[in-house]
Amino acid sequence: TYDEDIRTTENFGYWLRELDGLSFFQPHQSYIVNLAYVKKVSKGNALLISKDKSYNIRVSTRKYTALKKALHNYIGGLK
Repeated sequence: TYDEDIRTTENFGYWLRELDGLSFFQPHQSYIVNLAYVKKVSKGNALLISKDKSYNIRVSTRKYTALKKALHNYIGGLK
């Protein structure tokens, strides 16, 4: 999170099920991101901006197209 680290013994599968239907996506085996903070996606990378911090994270080749689609659906749902 922006303000603190949260440690858990649950695996990513658990959190993906818990966050299903919300604005979260797993673009890489190391991350689950909130689509509200994704500002730019390019092959291999995504830029996330939260308050005054920015993060450049990896996007796996397999998840690139799905991330773009999820982001498009998320943005379209906001209108």
